[in-house]
Amino acid sequence: CLSNADIVIPPTFKLELNRLVQRHGDNAIFAARRRNLDRHRDDLLATMPLPPDAWEFYSPLGSDLFIASRAMWHRILAAMPDFVFGRVAWDNWMHCMMIRAGKPVDASWPLEAYHLPHEYHLQRSESLDPASHTETPSDRQNRELFQASDMRIGELGDVAVDGCWFVGESP
Repeated sequence: CLSNADIVIPPTFKLELNRLVQRHGDNAIFAARRRNLDRHRDDLLATMPLPPDAWEFYSPLGSDLFIASRAMWHRILAAMPDFVFGRVAWDNWMHCMMIRAGKPVDASWPLEAYHLPHEYHLQRSESLDPASHTETPSDRQNRELFQASDMRIGELGDVAVDGCWFVGESP
């Protein structure tokens, strides 16, 4: 399992993941969109699962939780550039890699992944365009690594935006 450090995973995570693996098999790959916590409701973290009015799903282009078998991780991580996790582009690269490896299962509903509100990148957008967000050295490094790879955001966007890249799991 690979996740950003600002993601809170509830105690039910392992049980739900085991159910998904039983349903889809040991070699299935999973991705989950994060649930952005309402800035004024993060006190509810002690009462998981959180009510639907305390969070909203983030864009499908910004998943923060990726799960694969150990063998698949060896393959993915061997190919992965030296990204700074949690900054721009690493998750887009991961989406593209998982699409190429096989069709990821959207585990966004059964696997809760809550994103904690923070201030350090309020101006950041989903775009890889440097003018669209606050520039940091790690953003610049990640963007350059992504652009130097053979992955393309269009490859991801064409399938992610219309909802086709996931084999869906719904509530």
